[in-house]
Amino acid sequence: VFNPNPVAKFDEAALIAKALANPINQKSFDEFIAGDEKIVIIVNDGTRPTPTAKILKQIYPKIRDKNKIFIIATGCHREGTLDEYNMIFSKEIYPEIRAKNEVHDHDSKHDEMVFLGESKNGTQMYLNKIVAEAKKVIVIGSVEPHYFAGYTGGRKAFLPGTASYESITQNHKLALSPDAQALRLEGNPVHEDMIDAMKVLSNIDVFSIQTVLDSEHGVYYASAGDLNDSFYDCVKKADEVFCVNIPQKADIVISVAPYPMDVDLYQAQK
Repeated sequence: VFNPNPVAKFDEAALIAKALANPINQKSFDEFIAGDEKIVIIVNDGTRPTPTAKILKQIYPKIRDKNKIFIIATGCHREGTLDEYNMIFSKEIYPEIRAKNEVHDHDSKHDEMVFLGESKNGTQMYLNKIVAEAKKVIVIGSVEPHYFAGYTGGRKAFLPGTASYESITQNHKLALSPDAQALRLEGNPVHEDMIDAMKVLSNIDVFSIQTVLDSEHGVYYASAGDLNDSFYDCVKKADEVFCVNIPQKADIVISVAPYPMDVDLYQAQK
């Protein structure tokens, strides 16, 4: 029986605070949120263990009175439940932002989309209008191995997170390539298409907050700043947790999918 690697435990709040205080290739968080422009905050849905509530505990007091909206990056997943909303935002913050009508579940099939361009592979980037028309976007995510995108996190907030169903299928058909596999970024057509598609965000200022979790969903590492730089910064830390050496290949491998990968058959693919 093999589990993720045991890793050191840290002060989670201190890790998040340190990342926010030292953004990579981006202005400080306080500078980023300055002014009166509307801020769009993209957060993961209930199928990810992203510690969104722990991050919001630190940044929400700074944006509480700002013109803002939270959009849940569902991709092709269903909309959330009340329990999931409370898990994502916390029972303290969710009722407040819900009362102010500041939460929106992305619907890839029915929301109004805006065409921003296409990738070299021909993936047409139709993004949710809320995101496409934003000047400032905060992305909160987590990075771990993904079975065909190489790793989750970073760019996935936009594609598939807040993209149209057609854009998602155009990108995800690349998963049929044998090069679309876990832990692989270079030469992975799904990842490279996502990265190339991010050029359509050129008119949007993005502040990314990415985390790496240990096997107990504790925060092991945090990075902030540029969307791609913070993502790549977290990848090597994700390997420290999830890349486990085994002595030999086996004839039969039984994978036990812990929460939230056990919520339905769709997630169990992972």
